[in-house]
Amino acid sequence: MQVRLINADTVPVPTTGYVQALEIARHERMLFVSGQTPVNANGTVPEGFEARCRLAWRNIEARFRQPA
Repeated sequence: MQVRLINADTVPVPTTGYVQALEIARHERMLFVSGQTPVNANGTVPEGFEARCRLAWRNIEARFRQPA
């Protein structure tokens, strides 16, 4: 079993030992995505619920836009 910890370079690094995602590869691949906060790489949080939701999803998607 292969385990790969995943953190995107373009979003804040999680604290206290968490990672943004964990990939486990065996016969099938599974990806576990941690909870995501709406924080920009510079540490700011946008105003409003919709803007925060969009940023949280962008932070999750950020890892998949980078080479593995």
